Amino acid sequence: MTIQITILGLGQIGASAGLALGKYPDKILRVGHDKDHSVSQKTKKKQAVDKTMLNLSNSVKDADAVLLALPAHEVRPTLEHIAQDIKEGAVIIDTVPMKRAVAAWAEEFLPPQRYYVGLSPVLNPKYLRNFDSGVEAAHKGLFEGTIMGLVSSSNANSQALDFVTNFVKLLGAEPYFVGAVESDGLMTATHIFPHLAAVSLVSSITARPGWREAQKFASRAFAQVSEPVSFGESPEALAKLLVHNSDNAERVIDDLIYVLRDLKKTILDKEEEALQEYLQEVAQKRNRWWVDREDGKWLDPQAGGEKTTFEAPSLLKRLLGFDGSRRRRLEED
Repeated sequence: MTIQITILGLGQIGASAGLALGKYPDKILRVGHDKDHSVSQKTKKKQAVDKTMLNLSNSVKDADAVLLALPAHEVRPTLEHIAQDIKEGAVIIDTVPMKRAVAAWAEEFLPPQRYYVGLSPVLNPKYLRNFDSGVEAAHKGLFEGTIMGLVSSSNANSQALDFVTNFVKLLGAEPYFVGAVESDGLMTATHIFPHLAAVSLVSSITARPGWREAQKFASRAFAQVSEPVSFGESPEALAKLLVHNSDNAERVIDDLIYVLRDLKKTILDKEEEALQEYLQEVAQKRNRWWVDREDGKWLDPQAGGEKTTFEAPSLLKRLLGFDGSRRRRLEED
């Protein structure tokens, strides 16, 4: 028995998922769709999908699972468009860092017995310093050895959750169950806000009269911190993420304002020793995060930081439901 997994959006995340699933050619049919036909062609050439389809509705009608690896502003219209084309029993998965909004859209548009589960991918630290984007930045090991946030929804039954749990493991990651509210808070702080901080910095500096001369001296520090402005979320996607995480955005903005005011006072008071201690403490926290991020110790504390092992054949059996039990259970719900 072969299942079809349709990937909508063939950028880094979608194409990397396709590459990881390519290890199981006899069991999984990878269908890809991207609104940019040239991207679809590149993905097919890279063998990240088995075939691509131009028509959005046709690409999902036979899918057992649909992975929405789309920019935030494209999720709602796409979900609305494909809702009536998705077959009964299918699982819809998204990778957008705003789960409350997507869960609400899924509830609004999906017919009964179509199950939504959210994912928050975490990248292999091996690729964190790679600033390429799109399908060119796709790697089959992009999620290897990481955790992946798994967010349930009100319409997801146990079989759908089991399906996505096994799907995550086939990508090489470990599922980390988290609520939608918590996930939005975490992703706003660690994913969305760094983009906004970069925008704020570039805006404040380039708006000053001295920028015409200052730009000639801007070097590595400015290039690194401003990177998300050009190569991160698009303006449309970032605006959508901020609006639908406005409560969390307000919190992290207020936190930053508090820190900047405190720093300003320390600097104006010329408290050099206190400032040095503060900068060292922050540097230590960042360095500690990087070490822990590379080690991935939070995957399985009982195993001393080692990734939990699994047998792909047994996972595939549960994922695919060779004996038909998965299909029967989904139909009985």
